[in-house]
Amino acid sequence: MLGPLATLAWGLLLLAGARGSAPPLPVTVGLGLLLRAALLLPDEGLSDDVYRYVWEGRVLASGRSPYAHAPDDPSLAPLRDEVVWPRVTHKEVPAAYPPLAQAFFAGAASLGFGVLGLRVALVGVDLLVLFALVRLLRAAGEDPRLALAWGLSPLVLLEFAGSAHFDVLAVLFVVLAFLARARGRPAAAAATLGLATLAKPFAPVVLPFLLARRAWGRQALAFAAVVGAGALPVVVGGGAFEGLGRYARDWSHNSLLHPASVELMEAAKSSGARALESVGAPETWKRFAYAVDPNVAARVVLPAILLVVVLLLWRRRGAPEPRAAWALGAFLLLAPTVHPWYLTWFVPLLAFRPLAPLLPLVVWTGTVFLSYHVLPTYDAFGVWREERAMRVAEYAPVLLLLLGAAVRSRPRAAATDG
Repeated sequence: MLGPLATLAWGLLLLAGARGSAPPLPVTVGLGLLLRAALLLPDEGLSDDVYRYVWEGRVLASGRSPYAHAPDDPSLAPLRDEVVWPRVTHKEVPAAYPPLAQAFFAGAASLGFGVLGLRVALVGVDLLVLFALVRLLRAAGEDPRLALAWGLSPLVLLEFAGSAHFDVLAVLFVVLAFLARARGRPAAAAATLGLATLAKPFAPVVLPFLLARRAWGRQALAFAAVVGAGALPVVVGGGAFEGLGRYARDWSHNSLLHPASVELMEAAKSSGARALESVGAPETWKRFAYAVDPNVAARVVLPAILLVVVLLLWRRRGAPEPRAAWALGAFLLLAPTVHPWYLTWFVPLLAFRPLAPLLPLVVWTGTVFLSYHVLPTYDAFGVWREERAMRVAEYAPVLLLLLGAAVRSRPRAAATDG
C-alpha cells in the first residue's frame, strides 16, 4: 500500500503545483537526489531485469550478438559468473531489447560496470530527464517547478533508482524531442524521437504530436534515417526479431483489454466457423476460419483501435504534450503487457497544464503498484498468478475518472455545437 499512498501525496503536490503553489525547484532536485540515493542502497529491487542488461552488455562487448546467442548458448559459457548469470531470466530466449539499449549496456560493460555501476548510470539518465524537463517547461512557457511530476514521482523513483529499468533512456529522448520542437527545430525533434525508438519501440506513438506544418517530409525522413541507421546493423547481423517476436506474440501481463479481446476473438472464430459449416461454404474458407489464432487476432485489432485513438487525439486542439500523454496512456490501456514501469513513459508529460484532463493517468501511476501482487507467490513458489480482483482495483479508478471526464465534456461539446 505504500506505493499508492506515496502517489496520493505526490498527486496532491502536483495539483498544488498546477495552481501555482509548487515547491521551489531546488527543493524538488535536492529531495529527488536524496530519495534516489536511498533507493540505490539496497542490493535488490523488484525486478531481476538489470542482471539481463549486464549480461547482454557483456555479450555485445565481447564481440558477439545477444540477438543471435541466447544466454544459455554454450559458446557464451566463458562469460558466466556466480553473481549475474544465475539471476538472468528466460535464458533460452535471445535478446529482445532494442539496439540503443544494447549499446548502453555494452558501454557500461566496457567500462567494467557491474550491477551497481549500471544502476548508478541509469539513475544518471533519470536525472538528465529531470533537467531536460525543466528546460522543456521553460521553453513551453510553463512553470519549471512542475518538473516535480518527474523528480518526485514514486513510480519513477521505484522503477529507476529502485529497480533499474532501462526505459528511462527512451523517456529522455522523448523529452528532448519535445524540447527540440518547442525550440522550433522540427527535423531535430523527429530525429531525436528516432533515438527514443531505438531505445524502446513505444516512442513512435508520440510522433504525430511532434509534426510541424510544412516540415512533415523532412521530419519523416529524419525519423526514418535515424531508425534505419540504428536498426540496420542489427538486422544484417541476424536474429534481431526472435526475442522481440516471442515477446510480441506470447507475453501478456496486467492487461485491461487483451484477455477479454482474446475471448471475444475465440467466440467470433467459433461462431464464424459454425456459420460457414451451416451454409456449405467452400473448404478454403472453413480452413481459414479454423486457422485464425485468437491471440494474434487480438494483437492486430487492438493496435488498429490505437491508431484511431491517436488520430483523434492528434486532431484535437491544445498543447501537444498532454495529448501525447494520453496517446501513450491509450497505448497501454490497449496493450497485452503492462508492467508498472511502462507507465513512466508518460510521467514527464504530466507536468503540463491543465492537469485535470490528465488525472486518470496520475491516479494510474499509483494503482499500478497493485500489479506487484504477483511477486510474493512467484518468489516463494515460482508461480506467476494474477488475481482478477487486483486488476479490477487497479483499473476501476482510472476508468471511473475517464467516464466522469467524458460526462463533464458532453455539455461543453453541445454548447460548442450550438
